[in-house]
Amino acid sequence: MAFDEAIETYLVHLGANKSAHTVKAYATDLAQLAAYLEDRGLSGFGETTEEVLRQFLVLFKDYQPSSRQRKVYALRAFFAFAQAMGWIDVDPMADIAAPTVRKRLPKVLSQSEAEALVEGDEQTNPRDRAVLELLYGAGMRVSELASLNIEDVDFERCTASVRGKGNKPRMVVFGTPAREALFEHLGARRKKRREPVFVNEEGRRLSVRTFHRIVVRAGTKIGKRAHPHALRHSFATHLMEGGSDLRVVQELLGHASLRTTQVYTHLNLDRLRNAMESAHPRGREDEGGRGKK
Repeated sequence: MAFDEAIETYLVHLGANKSAHTVKAYATDLAQLAAYLEDRGLSGFGETTEEVLRQFLVLFKDYQPSSRQRKVYALRAFFAFAQAMGWIDVDPMADIAAPTVRKRLPKVLSQSEAEALVEGDEQTNPRDRAVLELLYGAGMRVSELASLNIEDVDFERCTASVRGKGNKPRMVVFGTPAREALFEHLGARRKKRREPVFVNEEGRRLSVRTFHRIVVRAGTKIGKRAHPHALRHSFATHLMEGGSDLRVVQELLGHASLRTTQVYTHLNLDRLRNAMESAHPRGREDEGGRGKK
């Protein structure tokens, strides 16, 4: 099979399981590889050896580790697919390791800061308050909010059916404050089940960028830098601080792996450690490593 045709076939396969964002990123990475091979007069899988791929990846040595890691993941997935399809016998990416990316702990708001941001002021309109309630009160992703339709929401049970990462369906749970905010925002439009929950003045679905602006504006009012994912992080952290089980938090966030959720355990431990160090005489350490009296 021709290399370009193989890429197209793989991207169609990828689109059935991954988000549009992932497909676009992988398509860019594979297009760059195809262009690299063409510039060097290489064609087909037969000439795409491990050494050729290593030389290709060296071109991106000055990129951020996360970007280089994604490129390796994209190539790995493509060549693994090619091997599974019988297009190649040996996977040239099998022994190429991805760079390690140090995972940074997410920044979160305190509970009082999050409450103040969501409550807003007299100038906060019902639509924006409903957005903030669902981001913080339900831990929704901004992409899930953007695609949410009225028919997806069960107002009696305070739940919503959404499509998460990889287009996987999941159930979101929200509280009474979010339901009341939705009632106020939607008004009589609540009966128009097939319409988007969040629309602009022209009746069109809100863009992801608009959701970001709503959160940034709300954060500015309380003197904090905020973005949609910070509210999701805050939602998870405050659940952990309140004693929620890690697997419950995993379910509420829609994480496929418990490992992804465990970052909030580390974050909560850091907060507990800081509180102990600042408040308890035996919580601090001197230069010798012993607690101060």
